[in-house]
Amino acid sequence: MSEPVKCPVCGKQAKTGSAIDCARHMFGTGDKAHRDWVEAQGLSFIDLMIEQATTPGNKSYVILAEIIEKAQDGLEISVGAESKDTSRERRNA
Repeated sequence: MSEPVKCPVCGKQAKTGSAIDCARHMFGTGDKAHRDWVEAQGLSFIDLMIEQATTPGNKSYVILAEIIEKAQDGLEISVGAESKDTSRERRNA
């Protein structure tokens, strides 16, 4: 069994551990840090939200979930949430 998926912005573990649940979390949270992370991935947060709300299926969740899965290796690097490693590096610089 694979590791549970964590939000690349705030580190919260998805309820079921799936990337789809993490995508739901990101849309549901919708704060600036989460929106900025989505935008930094080359996607439009608002366009994904509109598509999710106006078309049948979970296309936007699936698109975002795929990006979240790819980001799991680099979880420490995110928009709006600084990792302990990078903050330590800045203090020592």
